[in-house]
Amino acid sequence: MAVTQKTAINFSIDQGADFTKNFTITTDGSTAYDISDLTLQAQMRKSYDSSSAAATFTASVVTGSSGIYKLVL
Repeated sequence: MAVTQKTAINFSIDQGADFTKNFTITTDGSTAYDISDLTLQAQMRKSYDSSSAAATFTASVVTGSSGIYKLVL
């Protein structure tokens, strides 16, 4: 099953700075969605409608059954 949802989240990251943040996927805002068998991808764009990525995050599952994943740049 492929799960795809485009969501825009705004970050301010200083050039050259390290970035790591954990996120939780939920089905209704409070119930964790199991992401154990998913492959995650994340990109950063200069604006919401940019056609190309400015950077690609390393995305990894932290605790799949709890819906927790991590983005690293």
